[in-house]
Amino acid sequence: KQWTQNGFLRDLCKLLLDRGFRVVITADHGNIAAIGVGNPKEGMVADKRGERVRVYPNAQLREQTQTQYPDTIEWPSTGLPNDYHALFPPPRKAFVNAEAVSVCHGGISLEEVIVPYIQLS
Repeated sequence: KQWTQNGFLRDLCKLLLDRGFRVVITADHGNIAAIGVGNPKEGMVADKRGERVRVYPNAQLREQTQTQYPDTIEWPSTGLPNDYHALFPPPRKAFVNAEAVSVCHGGISLEEVIVPYIQLS
């Protein structure tokens, strides 16, 4: 915000373009505001315990959590390591305390997987 308000970004891009550089602006993938469905109490069962995905070493452990949260989404393991079994919360939801709002990323919504890419000329 500061770089755009005082013209720094504009001036820098112009300087680089004037000197023959190719200028590309990009960022990390986006975030969403998600509502909590609850925070599974798994102990050491999950290999990764993110707000937008849980990863289990086998399908049986993933299934145990899915029975507690039936609206979750099992991600197919096609092309992934044999011990990588992902479980996603429902759309626009997160594995945080029920009804809590969390701004997070790393899920499967469009906003979370698109990487912005702008090429200036």
